[in-house]
Amino acid sequence: FFRYRVFATVYSTMDQAGNTEVSGQCNPEICANIFKGQVCGVSEEHSVERLSTWGVPALKVEAIQGDGTAQLLLAVHLAADTELLGETEKVQQACESLGYEAISSSPLAQALLELWQSLRGSPQLSFLKIQGAAQHCNVLAQWIAGLCLQKGPSFAPRIEKNPSAAVQWFRKASDRGFAPAQLSLSFCYSGGNGVPLNPAAAVEWCQKAAEQGYSAAQNRLGLFHETAFGVSKDLVAAAEWYRKAAMQGYPHALRNLGYCLKKGFGVPKDEAAAVEMYRKAADRGLVPAQFNLGFCYENGIGVPKDEKMALKLYLLAAAHGNANAQHQLGRFYENGVVFAKDEKLALEWYKKSAALNSKWAQFSLGQCYEKGIGVEKNKDFALEWYRKSGAKGYEEAIAALNRLGESTESLQLGAERRSKMVLVMTNP
Repeated sequence: FFRYRVFATVYSTMDQAGNTEVSGQCNPEICANIFKGQVCGVSEEHSVERLSTWGVPALKVEAIQGDGTAQLLLAVHLAADTELLGETEKVQQACESLGYEAISSSPLAQALLELWQSLRGSPQLSFLKIQGAAQHCNVLAQWIAGLCLQKGPSFAPRIEKNPSAAVQWFRKASDRGFAPAQLSLSFCYSGGNGVPLNPAAAVEWCQKAAEQGYSAAQNRLGLFHETAFGVSKDLVAAAEWYRKAAMQGYPHALRNLGYCLKKGFGVPKDEAAAVEMYRKAADRGLVPAQFNLGFCYENGIGVPKDEKMALKLYLLAAAHGNANAQHQLGRFYENGVVFAKDEKLALEWYKKSAALNSKWAQFSLGQCYEKGIGVEKNKDFALEWYRKSGAKGYEEAIAALNRLGESTESLQLGAERRSKMVLVMTNP
């Protein structure tokens, strides 16, 4: 927060018109550059074009070294990624990434910081400044404006979502070859967000970004190949795209490549190598990878079995709202693993996980109510939780319903339909 206070002081020298004043002097050249499609105060060697395809790890290096463009791009990536950190943490880290170099030289960075922290005026005014830069062909501003309208309050406080308007900004920047915007446009087509669902168009725009070396797009393209979304299923191609993105340190790709190595999908099975991929992703803050790594330790997959290490990783992931980790903690309490056996605490962890729609936790809750684990037996509640789990296609829940004389035909049909929609539409 000390760094943030320093940045806020620098920021406060911007006047109401959006002109930047550093050391009491306005720099009209800097203010003009942003409306020419450049990020202010950055040399041609460190232009947006050079850095736009870099992943977070590489951007961090440049940001620490004082590159204002890298600081700005890093901040946007951190704020847009909902899987690396919680909502509060991601905004805090994004603000801290906006160093002196970015804030003192870029009105766009200043407007973005104002938007996130409401240091002055209203978020709507800050967004208008971002749109002003976007309207003057700043590709980075066009992408940020699109993100504001696509994500709404989760990215831009008190800015309402407008998916169709977001698509327009993404398309403007995409047509100029801006890889992050191309990937965002791909997301719109893959989810039918602001445009009709179009898997082929989703793959096309993702491919354009991936071929520029954009790690997030490479990972996404791997997912398309793995799940046969818009292309034929090709696990070898999927693993190769994951590998390309993983080589750049992209956390999601590290995790996906780890899964391929663990299962032998598109690559030779190598559980030890899978664990290393999970570890690298977990070290970079990817919460699902923390769970994956914990699961390997719990079950001795690629590493010696270590339930205490598994517990440590589950607690870390559960604290960030990972439903799978919360469910595993429930199992630890129910079975007396590491902890002393405590069925009531097990029940509480199952409830937390089930509230996040974990089919495994919903099944476990069904068992608790059926067998009286941590709670009085209640067949009606047991059936209710089994139905919720079975509706997600969990076979053990469907079997439990059959055992208790309940019809499951509609649940099985629903599971078959959902199996055709395996691609999770979340931003990278």
